[in-house]
Amino acid sequence: MVAIIAVIAAAIVPTVFGRLQGARADAVIGEMQSLESGIMLFYRDVGRYPRRLDYLNTLASGDLDACGAAIPSVNVAKFRGPYIDRSITLLNPPLVTKYLMSTGDSVESVLTRTNITTSTGTQRVLQISVNGLDASTLDLIDYKVDGAQNIDAGKIIISSGTILKWTIPIRSSAC
Repeated sequence: MVAIIAVIAAAIVPTVFGRLQGARADAVIGEMQSLESGIMLFYRDVGRYPRRLDYLNTLASGDLDACGAAIPSVNVAKFRGPYIDRSITLLNPPLVTKYLMSTGDSVESVLTRTNITTSTGTQRVLQISVNGLDASTLDLIDYKVDGAQNIDAGKIIISSGTILKWTIPIRSSAC
């Protein structure tokens, strides 16, 4: 009897764990796609890329764009948000600029503006950083989004072994 239970458990536990891991990966991907879409809608209306993700909910005079410059009041007046369905509540502002996703993973609210090398040259991008994911979930997300596990190329870049960077191409003339 104990042997039968052990065999059944050995067959079921990996399946359940794999499905939970897949669901977590899908939740992270969904949230990142939503944020990316919100960023692009923000840019369409305001004409600048946001410096922080919480600007997708509300924008005030004096808030900064992705280049670190104050967004002019004429552009702030064009804000039609919120651009995402969820509220982004920072953990401990202004000291902590992160918020928690439904998965328990933390997302850095401040976007990183950088250049990456692609097969066709250099591309200016914004990156959203996610912390707290284990290596196998990072690999699964990379595979689901990029079609391969390539930690330093594609939309998904994994740095320091544990930080997922969701990469969003932006206009080269943005800054």
